[in-house]
Amino acid sequence: MALAAVYYPIPAFPAKLEETILQQNPLNMKANCYLYLHTRWPKANGTCPIVIIITFRRSSIQMATGISVLPKDWDSRARIVLPSYRGTESVARVNTYLSKRRNEISDIILKLEEQGKLKNMPRHELKQRLERKDNAHSIVAFTEQVIKTMLVANQIGTSRIYRTTLNLIRSHGGGGDLLFTDINLAFIESFVAAHLGAGNTHNAISVYLRTLRAIFNKAIKLGIIERELYPFANYRIRETKTRKRSLTYEAIQKIVNANLENDSTLELSRDLFMFSFMARGMPFVDMAHLRCSDIVDGRLAYKRQKTEQHIDMRMSERMKDIVAAYAAGKRNNEYVFPLLTTAEPIKQYEQLLKSRKKHNKALKKIAAKVGLEVSLSSYVSRHSFAQRLKELGIPISEIADLMAHDNISTTQIYLDGLGNAKMDDITEEATKL
Repeated sequence: MALAAVYYPIPAFPAKLEETILQQNPLNMKANCYLYLHTRWPKANGTCPIVIIITFRRSSIQMATGISVLPKDWDSRARIVLPSYRGTESVARVNTYLSKRRNEISDIILKLEEQGKLKNMPRHELKQRLERKDNAHSIVAFTEQVIKTMLVANQIGTSRIYRTTLNLIRSHGGGGDLLFTDINLAFIESFVAAHLGAGNTHNAISVYLRTLRAIFNKAIKLGIIERELYPFANYRIRETKTRKRSLTYEAIQKIVNANLENDSTLELSRDLFMFSFMARGMPFVDMAHLRCSDIVDGRLAYKRQKTEQHIDMRMSERMKDIVAAYAAGKRNNEYVFPLLTTAEPIKQYEQLLKSRKKHNKALKKIAAKVGLEVSLSSYVSRHSFAQRLKELGIPISEIADLMAHDNISTTQIYLDGLGNAKMDDITEEATKL
């Protein structure tokens, strides 16, 4: 359901209206809730915010609903949105949502009255209680909690993506708080248009949209919002397929035989590149976390950092030589390669980013030394291993390019079915140097 809504601070409603409402409750013994169209605070597009007004001891409290409509689309007597409203696929759903929000607040007040707590409760305390409930509808508050949970679980990289996404959507929404109802189809389309206009690619934008979609799915699963508020039902996140860069066998040989003039930084990057290639395109993050204990009896057995898949493979003689050079004198619990020096999650993640940046910079220097025109990076070794498998005639329907999969489980299913012994043979044949 697309709801045309943008969050704005709500000013005080007219004194005349307040007096009229208070007259409906002359004894002021109870708090009452009303839906009200705030026509004195129109937006640029002419719509006005619908708010919930709570009268309490001859004063009022206002709560945002996140929905705005044109005055002609509001029935002030029935306090509902009229069928003429064109900002949604279903006006009935909008009215159901508004009614539910009002009823939620009424329910809180009724419980306080039944418990005898409302009688002596200060206005500011009631407002705090209602705002705490209202925060359940704030996408900002909800995402902040998700990020905190990720940090506790040491999901540092993912938490940073959520943080960046949250900052971007808040900026696009004006910089303040945002309700889930604010993020509708119109918001998403304008968000994409703004970022395309700023020079960002569809692939970069898709990262933020997939994260935003995940936030909505989490909130729906937890019962924070209703499925009707899901804004991606009729929106397809667009991505552009990028050309996968891989090296020929001859190019890889050039890297192996390159004279690096005893430059330890370049030699480390070459060893990492070659180890990744021979270890079935092992990602940089997994090499950084590889411990001496992951290598037993000539086999490499570790768990992927990203997918938590267990990898078990036979090491080639060249792989053994590389490990021997870096693991000499180290204890089983120490890292094989000199890339990480701390176990503190946030610092370790920052160190990983710096190490990878340094590694990619060194790889580009190596490429220049051997005359390669390709932009050499840590990902190229993964593409190159997949390309070698294709050259050996491994059916694409069974084992696809490791970097082009939409779902990595497709490759894993094939590897499991093939068996370690057969896969070891294929890997050794593909990576002979």
